[in-house]
Amino acid sequence: MKDTNLNQANLFHNFKPVKNSRDFAYELIDRTYETHESLLRACLSYMSTDDVTDMLKTNECLDCFTEAYLEEFGIRNKGNKS
Repeated sequence: MKDTNLNQANLFHNFKPVKNSRDFAYELIDRTYETHESLLRACLSYMSTDDVTDMLKTNECLDCFTEAYLEEFGIRNKGNKS
């Protein structure tokens, strides 16, 4: 049993996070190849309106607006999901 624990400890110690496309996008900003605004605009252009609505709901960006105001943009905020 001790050997298993030591192997797991070594695996954890040598663990390197897997880099992915999100990390690359952050890297573009960190190295000033892109601005926050340019990547935000690219993401919003790429995402469907349902994806954008879900992202806004998930991050609680809609809670301070009235239902009537949100409906002007075609957004229904009843409950937490579309």
